[in-house]
Amino acid sequence: MTNRLPRMTCVIGPPAAGKTTLTTYLHNQFHSPVLRPRDAIAFALQQDPGLGSLFARDNRGWVLDPALGLALRITLARLDEPVILEGLPWDAFQLADLHQHTRGELTILRLRAPTAILHQRRSQRMFCATCYPKPATGEATCQSCGGPLTTRADDDHEAFHDRLDTHRSNAAAIQHLAADPRIPAIDLDTDQPASRVATEAFTAIGPSR
Repeated sequence: MTNRLPRMTCVIGPPAAGKTTLTTYLHNQFHSPVLRPRDAIAFALQQDPGLGSLFARDNRGWVLDPALGLALRITLARLDEPVILEGLPWDAFQLADLHQHTRGELTILRLRAPTAILHQRRSQRMFCATCYPKPATGEATCQSCGGPLTTRADDDHEAFHDRLDTHRSNAAAIQHLAADPRIPAIDLDTDQPASRVATEAFTAIGPSR
């Protein structure tokens, strides 16, 4: 019998914490779709191309928070099954939207790692433009498609610091709202093997039904 994701599951955390790695494990375990910010924006534009100007990116390459929130609401209106959200909610307003949409059937997995580890991962990680967001394997060439591996633009030292600071600011507001007992929020230490993090995540989510 195929496992089914028992409730909407949000994987959030600072850059380089291991969000994509964990959501890949969750996808393989529950066979549920993964929704990332770029997916929500693409879906919103597919539903209404006239919204394009709202999703203009700033000089950091980011979409404004209210625009991402709009994209998430448009996407949630069409969802009829639990999904795995990676990097969402980005702020407390998006968490409120998710809580209302799921009627409390929501679990937050907060990934944590020492800042030194995050910077070490940033300096080492590569990605394949063809296979992304699938985690890259190989040193210079993607073992999946044979394409070249390169660094991410948002892993630039200054951009990374900006992302890290913004995450910390938003995370405080999310944590405050998630203190509501109807929104389970579980902290996962990712300074350990990814398989162990995944096992802890499976336990936190609970049995499929």
